[in-house]
Amino acid sequence: MDAVEAVEALLAAALPVAEAMVKEDGRVRPFGATLGPHGVELAAADERDDARVLAGITAMFQEAARDDACEAVGLFLEAVVRRDRGGPRRALQAAIEHRDGSALDVFRPFEATGEGFAWGDPLRTPRNPSVFPAPPRTGPEVDP
Repeated sequence: MDAVEAVEALLAAALPVAEAMVKEDGRVRPFGATLGPHGVELAAADERDDARVLAGITAMFQEAARDDACEAVGLFLEAVVRRDRGGPRRALQAAIEHRDGSALDVFRPFEATGEGFAWGDPLRTPRNPSVFPAPPRTGPEVDP
């Protein structure tokens, strides 16, 4: 599966989980997902300390990458985004990496509504990989 398909698969699995968390707890607690030979597997913790959960999930991702057990990972947490117009909005941040070294953050603004739940348009931005190695740079060699 290429990086674009991996992003879509991880987001498709994560959005319902995030929505259920907001409905139950009023917020998105950090959780992770890996994409491997058997599809998407979610990883969450009962721990309420977000920093410990993030550290544990990141360590799990790094081990899976070392063992070549997955082709993509996604770390999901709540963030705040600002648009050009309007104030800050809550968003699901998806920090997604593919084993080809590509990495991006996807932010999906959200709000609970009287009718249920509304997701805003995604915002995508490149990020530095932290699980899989970055692809080698190509281009002309530069002498120091």
